[in-house]
Amino acid sequence: TMTPALQLLSLLIIILSISPTTQSHHQPLSLGVCYYPEQHSLCDPHRLNQTLSSHIQTIQQLNISHVRLFEFAWGLLNLDESSSKNFQCLDKIVTALHSLPTDIIMGTPSATPPRFIVNDLYEKLLPVSQHNHVRKFGSRRHYSFASEEYKEEYVRGIVKELVTRYHEDVSLWQIDNELGDHDTLRTYDAQSCNQFQQWLRAKYDSNITKMNDLWGNVFWSMQYERFEDVELPNLVVAQANPIHWLEFYRFSSDQAVKFHEYQTNILREHDPKARVTSNYLGWDEKLNHYTLGIHQDVFSWDSYPLGILDVSDVIFSAEEKRRFYNTGHPDFAAWNHDHVACSDPNRPRQPFIVMEQQPGPVNWAKNNPSPAPGMLYLWALEAFAHSANVVSFFRLQQFPSAQEQFHSAILLSNGEPDEAYFEIRDKILPALRTLNVYELPVEQGDVALIFDYDSAYSISILPQGENFRYMHLVFIFYKALRSLGFNIDIVDAKADYTGYKMLVFPTLIMPTQEVVTKLASFKGHVLFGPRSGSKTEFFSIPPNLAPGYLHQLMDFTVTRVSSLPEGIDFKVQSELGGSSTVTMGKYWRETIRVKPDSKGIKVVGVYEDTKSPAIVKQRNFMYIAFWPEEGFIRGIVQDTIGETSLADNASNGLRIRKRGDLYFAMNYEASAVELQPIKGCTMEFVLGKQQVDAHSVSVFRLLNCLRG
Repeated sequence: TMTPALQLLSLLIIILSISPTTQSHHQPLSLGVCYYPEQHSLCDPHRLNQTLSSHIQTIQQLNISHVRLFEFAWGLLNLDESSSKNFQCLDKIVTALHSLPTDIIMGTPSATPPRFIVNDLYEKLLPVSQHNHVRKFGSRRHYSFASEEYKEEYVRGIVKELVTRYHEDVSLWQIDNELGDHDTLRTYDAQSCNQFQQWLRAKYDSNITKMNDLWGNVFWSMQYERFEDVELPNLVVAQANPIHWLEFYRFSSDQAVKFHEYQTNILREHDPKARVTSNYLGWDEKLNHYTLGIHQDVFSWDSYPLGILDVSDVIFSAEEKRRFYNTGHPDFAAWNHDHVACSDPNRPRQPFIVMEQQPGPVNWAKNNPSPAPGMLYLWALEAFAHSANVVSFFRLQQFPSAQEQFHSAILLSNGEPDEAYFEIRDKILPALRTLNVYELPVEQGDVALIFDYDSAYSISILPQGENFRYMHLVFIFYKALRSLGFNIDIVDAKADYTGYKMLVFPTLIMPTQEVVTKLASFKGHVLFGPRSGSKTEFFSIPPNLAPGYLHQLMDFTVTRVSSLPEGIDFKVQSELGGSSTVTMGKYWRETIRVKPDSKGIKVVGVYEDTKSPAIVKQRNFMYIAFWPEEGFIRGIVQDTIGETSLADNASNGLRIRKRGDLYFAMNYEASAVELQPIKGCTMEFVLGKQQVDAHSVSVFRLLNCLRG
């Protein structure tokens, strides 16, 4: 038999020899954990061996094969500038983990600069809020992405030391932690202002007149004479120019990407084979995943279904919050899985890691309930169904002090097993042994839903109606698609559209000529939601009015928009599917002009009160001019491309996704749900049964299916 060291060496050789494009498509499904040895006196030589031995035993018992550590432990090495760096403790922990063997994911600790760095740099380091408050030391993420001094004088050194010392031990590097969390992506300090000015100068070819013209700065006499005069858009008297905000949002995302790339370059200077990731936040509309994703080898995100449900006040109804309070919304985690897996527009859907999976109550929401029994099992299998290959639980042991003392873990603060331990041991591990018998490739989805950061930015800057929220609109379209049983990829507008049955743009505010050219040659169906094509790249109304560049695809014009308060609804009558149907619209209503001599465009829906166009169709393109209901989108998609054989089973709290030859049926309901038979096929159950238990998963194959 192979020794643990040889086993680890073999595993590392396999991992490092796989290219990012084809990486891990046939990796076994596995578990991970976030480990914070510095929080449990493991660097106290008198307690190290006993505590470390207990932790290693837990990791072994749960068959955990990936361990993330060190992303918050800079202070473990040196507490002040003059102290020598103490790697002895980390060396022992790394050695112990390798004895299992385990893949180590090491975080670069730039999210928590120690106090001596703050003392040294202070205003050159600390971020400033939109309201001009300095955000001080005493928590985490207390730095500005624009601080060159921080990067050059401190980040470079610690990253270089870590990679030089541990490059043979680490299989994946996590850059920083949750880039932009706690509202730190956009900072308003002097460094950010200076770099924003440089960013604008580069974008506008050092031509301030060009920028003034494109920004429309003649309005209110807002012309600038020099780029050095352009301040940040906060703290103005009335409303700042929307393009000023938009460029600042774009710049801020670019700064985070630049910070990530800076550390990646240091790692690869010293280890050309270094593989990197960064753990995305769920439902992040600020950091552009697609510009960051091209720099990553592996995608990962942090999944907290209960916390997000509780703090999201717009997207989820009061009824949904009540109904799913201890499970999370059935489409929340799935949406993020489908988004993160497609983070690089230049690569097809990829396997990914859930870097932090909620293990029990969290500490940061308004209310923090315990997950219903079985939900850890459901969340894990749902992630695997959506092409995750690793689900890593946060965290190994609860810490009894500081900000997250209420945040649960696999072990209680005294080291005893918590509920998560038993659910992993008794439910998840047996399921993985069963599932790993099967080949589970990562495959392109049936439908692409396009998520666009410029649209998210522009709607948040200039909503024109308080109820028009980008993520809310996107989620309506996503839920409709998922209810029809489709596998969905959430992609950038620049992605390759080849192979999709349908492209769905909940809205695309600022389409480019490049995207329109690609769409013109796309042979499938394309659906646009309201406001698509309504602005140029520089946040102005197109010269030929909305839908701007989309005029090349559809011959209509939007002449007026009306935003409506809650409770003011209207009816739309449509002629889809060969029969007349009526749907309700709300929040947003556009006035569309279709010329009598327009060729090829057809009005397929009208506002019932005015009989004016509400839905238009030309060739394979359709445009909806109002805020739609989920059921209406579902009907359009059914009428356009049909539905899968799973549609009858993807309703209420039941969701189904296919991976390889296996179908995963996730039941978010508090009672058992009977799966409807699939016409013409035999259902062979791999896990569970036809009646899916409450808060559980059944996995099946379809056999002997009759054609036609």
